[in-house]
Amino acid sequence: MKTTIKNKEVAALRFGTKLMFKNVYFIMFMAVLGLLYINNSQRGERKLMTIYKLEKEVQQKRWEYMSLKKDLMSQSSPSQLAKDLDGQVVFPEKGPRMLREPKS
Repeated sequence: MKTTIKNKEVAALRFGTKLMFKNVYFIMFMAVLGLLYINNSQRGERKLMTIYKLEKEVQQKRWEYMSLKKDLMSQSSPSQLAKDLDGQVVFPEKGPRMLREPKS
């Protein structure tokens, strides 16, 4: 009785081995697809990280720009210019500047 069980186990093992060798190209194809999937997901994660980092940098630069713009606007206001020029002799212009001489 033991011989028949052993023969069945050997036959099943041979069948499994034959099946594996018969489908070795499919198994290799699936392994390559798995590697491509892993590589693609890692590249996507790297790109997302660089996008987040660049968005943070852009936001920081935007705040710097807004701060500099606010300072410039406050320094160039007429009241601030009057304070800065207090004590100096400055005459305001009487009209718009002419770039060229008028034709006569």
